[in-house]
Amino acid sequence: MMSIGARIRSMVRSGLLVALALGVMAGAVAAGQRHAGSVVAVDAAGGLILDELGVAGVRRTLKMSVAPNAEVLISEREEPVSNLYRPFKDTVISLAEVRPGDFVVVDVGEEPSMVDRVIVTHRKVGS
Repeated sequence: MMSIGARIRSMVRSGLLVALALGVMAGAVAAGQRHAGSVVAVDAAGGLILDELGVAGVRRTLKMSVAPNAEVLISEREEPVSNLYRPFKDTVISLAEVRPGDFVVVDVGEEPSMVDRVIVTHRKVGS
């Protein structure tokens, strides 16, 4: 029979192994996924760095490339709401208009780490 101290040590080791495995996978962006987080940086060459709060509350930084033909939108609430089924309007913007601090949702296409769509859903106050 295992003592309580031994059981606790075993659970801590298991938890550390899971955390280590999640840390190794951090930054890997698979094809066909959707990610959401705060923009850390955008560069003129189409690079996007995103700070995401992922599975089990694990924070990670994702580095992605935005495809040249990617759809970039800002989604804003339409006031007053005239259509309850569509309370938001989407406006096409350029990638250069996405700013650090903006909260975005990105869709990764068939190619890993290549973004097909960026939707700005919340602007940082004062930016």
